[in-house]
Amino acid sequence: NYFATRIGNQVVMSWEPPQGGTPAHGYHLTVTGSINGVFPVTGLGFAAAAPPGTYNLSVRAVSSCGSGPTTALQTVVIP
Repeated sequence: NYFATRIGNQVVMSWEPPQGGTPAHGYHLTVTGSINGVFPVTGLGFAAAAPPGTYNLSVRAVSSCGSGPTTALQTVVIP
């Protein structure tokens, strides 16, 4: 389960850990659009102020066995 939205000028995301398998020790947040990059995150969520633009967001778990599948892309627009 993965959720992305905007609150004011913030991009806010939350997700649940993967079920089964090797436990995740972190996550990679991928952003494309107005900003591009892959950002390591240790918790089950992320929030940050963002300038106006369109942000395409996905997340994937990282464990000692490697990276899991990427979530479906969600788009947040900051007007």
